[in-house]
Amino acid sequence: MWMTPTTPPANSAAAVPHVRKFMLKLFKVKDGQSQDWPVIAETLLVVAFDIIDQVPDDPVALALLQRVNSGSFRRLGHSIGAGWTESRPQK
Repeated sequence: MWMTPTTPPANSAAAVPHVRKFMLKLFKVKDGQSQDWPVIAETLLVVAFDIIDQVPDDPVALALLQRVNSGSFRRLGHSIGAGWTESRPQK
């Protein structure tokens, strides 16, 4: 059973395992093995952009948007199956 941490994570890197575990549990497919990765990613992006829209002038939010933008273009520049190195290891 997924449980919330007893104290808030100190930063986004510390939060990632908790969010990932929660999302995998939320979108668990009946066989317990498969995950609907595109739906998980879309859900996280929709929530993230909604949160950023709440603080449009925050310099930290703007810097995050710049990183998302450049990371998206780097990923789009690779052919499917070639992999990328930032958040997903090369295969």
